Amino acid sequence: NSSPIPIALEAISDGYDEGGAAQAESIDAYLERFWQIGPQTLTELVEKMNASSVPVDCIVYDSILPWALDVAKKFGLLGATFLTQSCAVYCIYYHANRGFLKLPLTGNEILLPGMPPLEPQDMPSFVYDLGLYPAISDLVLKNQFDNIDKADWVLSNTFYDLEEGVVEWLGRHWSLRTIGPTVPSTYLDKQLEDDKDYGFSMFKQNNESCIKWLNDQAKGSVVY
Repeated sequence: NSSPIPIALEAISDGYDEGGAAQAESIDAYLERFWQIGPQTLTELVEKMNASSVPVDCIVYDSILPWALDVAKKFGLLGATFLTQSCAVYCIYYHANRGFLKLPLTGNEILLPGMPPLEPQDMPSFVYDLGLYPAISDLVLKNQFDNIDKADWVLSNTFYDLEEGVVEWLGRHWSLRTIGPTVPSTYLDKQLEDDKDYGFSMFKQNNESCIKWLNDQAKGSVVY
């Protein structure tokens, strides 16, 4: 079907509607507020959509926002958590969360199922240096595993042949589905000629592209 697929965009609040994380006094304050307001506004969004012609059947959410699954189950919906990194990374996080990988790291060799022998410096920064990002570290090593066993599906940004051993191991614990890699088309099937990057970054401002896009829209058509 060559016709465009209709995709409706809706927003929930993080509690800082005027400036996002930059408005908060600290990352800890931002996350605390988001975890208070996020579930409330997601609940309101589901209620609104359920009263419309397009009710919600399933919520797919980033794994570091496990409260989204709680909202889904409150409405009797399916919930799918999305692991945005490789299965190898989440295997490491999982073992740290369950206490199978003792932190802080000791010794020179780390053995985990489905993976080759690793050294401490091979570990993700949240594991290798516990004090580096304390607020985000809790999200990564603790919170995202709070209710992952209750998710209907665990979607992973990888493909089977890339991480066969780890995928097999995690698949014995979760209802795992590999749906990756979620990379631009130019690196895969090249169906989208200009699809070379995502066009956004957490670490690099892209004001020029944003302003250009806004200028291309009809007057009074964009709500920010």
